[in-house]
Amino acid sequence: NFVIVNAMDEAVKAAALLKEKKKGRAPFIPLSELNERYPVEKNSIISHVECDNKLKVVSELLLGSVLYVDDLEAATLILKNSGATSAVTSDGDLVTSNRFLKSGSKNKQAGIRLGLKDKIEKLIEKKAALQKVLESDEIHLEKLNNELAANHTEIIRTQIREIQKSAREQEQKISKFQSSIQVYEKNISDLKNRKSSLLSNQDSAREELESLHPKQKELQKKISGLSSEQDDKKETLQKLEEERAIAQNRYNDAQLKHQDVKNKADNLEREVQRAEAGIKNIKTRLVSRKELLSESREKIEKYKSGIDQTETQLENTRTLKSEADEKLANAEEASSRQRGAINEIEKELKELRNRKEVNLELVHHLSMAREKFEMQAQTLADHIWETYAALMDQVKEELPVDMEPASAKERIAWLKQKLNSIGDVNPLAIEEFKEEKERLDFYEEQIADLHQAEKELRQTIYEINQTATERFNLTFDQIRTNFKTVFNTLFHEDDFCDLIIEEDVEDPLEAKIDIKANPKGKRPSSINQLSGGEKTLTAIALLFAIYLVKPSPFCVLDEVDAPLDDANIERFSAMIKKFSTETQFIIITHNKKTMSKAEMMYGITMPETGVSRLVGVRLDEVAEA
Repeated sequence: NFVIVNAMDEAVKAAALLKEKKKGRAPFIPLSELNERYPVEKNSIISHVECDNKLKVVSELLLGSVLYVDDLEAATLILKNSGATSAVTSDGDLVTSNRFLKSGSKNKQAGIRLGLKDKIEKLIEKKAALQKVLESDEIHLEKLNNELAANHTEIIRTQIREIQKSAREQEQKISKFQSSIQVYEKNISDLKNRKSSLLSNQDSAREELESLHPKQKELQKKISGLSSEQDDKKETLQKLEEERAIAQNRYNDAQLKHQDVKNKADNLEREVQRAEAGIKNIKTRLVSRKELLSESREKIEKYKSGIDQTETQLENTRTLKSEADEKLANAEEASSRQRGAINEIEKELKELRNRKEVNLELVHHLSMAREKFEMQAQTLADHIWETYAALMDQVKEELPVDMEPASAKERIAWLKQKLNSIGDVNPLAIEEFKEEKERLDFYEEQIADLHQAEKELRQTIYEINQTATERFNLTFDQIRTNFKTVFNTLFHEDDFCDLIIEEDVEDPLEAKIDIKANPKGKRPSSINQLSGGEKTLTAIALLFAIYLVKPSPFCVLDEVDAPLDDANIERFSAMIKKFSTETQFIIITHNKKTMSKAEMMYGITMPETGVSRLVGVRLDEVAEA
C-alpha cells in the first residue's frame, strides 16, 4: 500500500506527477525522514519477512507492532497481554487491538491504489448511461402497464386460446405441406429425367420430322389434340399424386391406429366373454324382473287410487297447517314474552340465592363466635371458683334461703371432682380450627380460579374454532375457484367441475368434500367412473388449486404424467410452463414428450459396475448445437 522513496523531494515530485497525469493518489514513505530504529514486539511478523537492509527501518515501522499468530482465538488472548497494535494469521486475517477484524476472500486487485480516479470517472459515465436507459425502460414499462390495465384479462385469454388454436391448425397445414413437398420433389426429379431423355432424342426426332414433313399438318392436328389430353392427364396425375401422398399419411396413421385397435380388440374379446356371462345372468334376472313388473303394475294401480285419496287429505292438512302456523306464530310470540319474564325471575332468584348464602355464612360465623364466648365465660367461672371458691352468680347475688353454705360447698366439691374426672380442655383446638379455616379458604380460592380458568379455556376454544372455520371457508373458496380455472385449462372451457362441501354439519372442519368433474362428452355420477388419464388430470388440477393458495419456490412431481396420452401431455406441459415463471418444477418422468419440454434434463448412468454418475444436459444448448 506504500511507495518507498529516498527523500521527501522525490515524494513531492511523484505526487505532482500523479496530479498531472490524473492517476489517483498514493501514500509515500521517504527513508530520509525515518528514525534509525523503531520498537519491535516479541513474536512480531518481522521474523517471517525478508527485505533489504536499507528497508529494515520501514519493516520495523510498519510491521514491528504486528504479531504473527496461529488463529483468531490466539490473537485476542495475545493482544490483551501485549502492547501490539494488531495480529495477523497465515491466512491473512487481521485483528486490531480495538477488536476490528479484517477477513474474507482475497481480491485480485487488493493493494492496487493507483488509477482509481480513472476507474471512478468511467464508472460515473457508465452510471449516467445506465440511468438514461433505466429511465427509458421505466417509461416503456409504464406504457406497458397502462396498456395491460386497459386490456381486459378475459379478452387476452380468449385471444391466447384463439392463437393456440390457429397455431395447431398451422402445424397441421405445415405437416401436410411437407408431405406434398416430398411428392412434388419426386415428380420434379422424374420430369428432369424425362427432359434429359427427350433432349437426347431431339436430334433423331428432327430427322424423322424432315422425312415426315408431308404428314406434318395432319400430325400437328393430332399433336394439338394429344397435348390438350396430355395437359388434362397431367392435372389428373398431379391430383392423384396428391391424393396418394394424403393416402400414404392416412395409411401410416391407420397402421398406428390398427395396432391400438388390435390391442383394444384383445381387451374387447375378454370383455365380450365377461359380457356373455353377464348376459346369461341378466336374462335370468329379466325373467324374475318381468314377474316383479306384473306385480308392480298391479300395485301401481292400487297406489294411484290411494294417491287420489291422499291428495284430498293433503289439501285438508294444508289448510290445517296454515291455521296451525298462525297459532304457532302467536304461541312463539307469547313464549318469547314468557321467556323474557322467566329470565328476569331467574336473575332475581340468583340474587336471592347469593344473599341466602351470604346470610348463612354470617349465621355460621355468629354461632362460632357465640360458642367461643361461652367457652371463655366458662373458663372465667372456673378460674374464679379455683381462685376465690365462688361462682359467677354468687359474686353479684346471695345464696338462696333454702340452701346452706355447707351443702353448697359439698355440691361444688362434687361438681369440681366430676369436672376433674372429665379431663382438661384441648388448648390446641383454636389453632387447629385456624389451620383448617386457612386450608378451607385456600381450597375455595383454588376452586374459584379453576372455574375462571374453565370459562377462559372454553372462550379460547370457541375463538379458535371460529377462527379456524373462517380460515377454512376462505381457503376452501380460494381452492374452489383455482380448481375451476386449472381444470378448464387442462380440459375445455365448457367442462363442469366443482368442489362441494357437506351441508348441515356442526363442524365444517370435519365435513366431507365431494369432487365433481364432468369432461366433455361424459356425465359420470362419480369421479371413479372417469378414465385413468382423466382422474390424473383432475388430481393434478386439485393439487395445483391447493398449491396456488400458498405457492412455494420448488415443486417436485414424481411420474404424475404416467397415465396421460400425448394430447394430455401437451396440456400438462403447457400448464407447467405457465407456472414455471414463479416456481421451479422438478419432474421425475419416463415420457419423452415431457422430457422434450424441459429446460434441463438429468439422468443417472453407471459407467462402471456399482458406480453411479449424474449426467445433466441443457436442452436449449443442444438445440443451438
